[in-house]
Amino acid sequence: MRLGEKTTPSHGTEQESLRLKHELQVHQVELEMQNAELRQARDKLETTPEQYTDLYDFAPAGYFSLISGCFRLPRP
Repeated sequence: MRLGEKTTPSHGTEQESLRLKHELQVHQVELEMQNAELRQARDKLETTPEQYTDLYDFAPAGYFSLISGCFRLPRP
């Protein structure tokens, strides 16, 4: 091969490139779906403690917490 000559990829190399490109696109879609699921799970986990905190803090009856076998006094 001389300097300046262009080489054309063989048919097998072109097919392999297309196959790899397709695999990468499929993998990208899968990662985007996983990312969306993780974001939904994170959002749900962020709101759940707030709901239980409100339920605990604003309940009409008193509650106490049991932590590692010890009683914790109710909140005033």
